[in-house]
Amino acid sequence: GQDPEHGEGVGAITCIDPAKGNGDDAIVWQFKGLGRSISTPSIVDGLVYIADYSGKLFCLDAETGEQYWEHDTLSHIWSSALTVDGKVFLGNEDGELIVLKAGKEKEELATIEFPSPIYSAAVVANGTLYVTTQTHLYAFGPK
Repeated sequence: GQDPEHGEGVGAITCIDPAKGNGDDAIVWQFKGLGRSISTPSIVDGLVYIADYSGKLFCLDAETGEQYWEHDTLSHIWSSALTVDGKVFLGNEDGELIVLKAGKEKEELATIEFPSPIYSAAVVANGTLYVTTQTHLYAFGPK
């Protein structure tokens, strides 16, 4: 992760094999298409979802690091992606919660607009989706 107060910059995500020790020998793959990031990767069904501060969400193969797709939210991202029930949820600084279909093919399902920025990851508990903006906590239950 990087401090977003220093602006956008170069980043990378690296998969390592701890059984191989330290140094370059432990690197399984490295994806350098990522900008500076403060997000935690979400890994589900062999796919890695990782966002960068410049506003892009990437879907990578967890075994090889191959990029399947990227989605530009056109706004800074401070949060991490939540992957649950076949969907990827990601908030941005414009107060948008972007919902994409989880998988190797990019499909945007919805963009939900909130009145203030989203700086933290959405979470799910007991079937309820919680989204925190700069000013409010929202809870969405099953229909």
